[in-house]
Amino acid sequence: MGIMSLAIWNKIADVISLLFGARLWSLIL
Repeated sequence: MGIMSLAIWNKIADVISLLFGARLWSLIL
């Protein structure tokens, strides 16, 4: 559990938030 794993988790969180954002926008529109 070092800096690399933190960066990877940040990337995963970004992708998940993007997917959820698209899901929310498709629901709103």
